[in-house]
Amino acid sequence: LTNAIGIEAENASSAVNSGFRIVAMCVQAAVYMLLALFLNPYVTLFALAAGVFLVVTFSGLVSFSRRAGLRSTQANEALQTVVADGLAGIKPLRAMAREQRLGILLEHEAENLAQAQRQMILSKEALASIREPVLILALAPLIYAAMTYLDMPFEQLLILAFLFYRTINS
Repeated sequence: LTNAIGIEAENASSAVNSGFRIVAMCVQAAVYMLLALFLNPYVTLFALAAGVFLVVTFSGLVSFSRRAGLRSTQANEALQTVVADGLAGIKPLRAMAREQRLGILLEHEAENLAQAQRQMILSKEALASIREPVLILALAPLIYAAMTYLDMPFEQLLILAFLFYRTINS
């Protein structure tokens, strides 16, 4: 019961923390976009299109991560239920010599939880490791096009590239 309360409190605080981070990132992205629009609207529109492309590209990984988190929560709840029910009925189980059945059930639920947590960690690490190369692959053609076709000053292009990188990588 204490573990269940601790995990639920941790999940609630994590949700609040994530909510505030999303708000802060949205404000930061809006400020960066306004600054970029001021510097060069054409490059900003291309960068915005690249950002939409990245969102679409990562949507599969994000939904996989969301499903993995849901599976982890459900597996944790199932394990807590088995533990609570097992502790409540331990005397009758011992009287009937069925405590091994409870152990098998606990092992099964613990394995389900471990598998769900492995999927959650895998999705989180995959999203973190693939983000950087895809971001560079999106930024490189933008820099090339801006230097070749728009004849932008390098300093202005460097500032816009930094703003794009910070907006996407936050």
